[in-house]
Amino acid sequence: MILGYGRGQHEILTRELIAGRVQGALFTDMVRKPVHVDDLADALLELASSNYRGVLNVAGPDATTSAS
Repeated sequence: MILGYGRGQHEILTRELIAGRVQGALFTDMVRKPVHVDDLADALLELASSNYRGVLNVAGPDATTSAS
């Protein structure tokens, strides 16, 4: 999950769910590690200037579950 400055559809839906204005769930059977868009951009720039080849997951530092 990529987080930005609160204007993305996923972030808006999350706030609506937390506030009880809509019903539903984002996920119930996963652990996610959201990353801020600025941190992701920094990681991509670093990778673009490296010789790394292959699959890589870029994630944030904090795990989130449906129970969090």
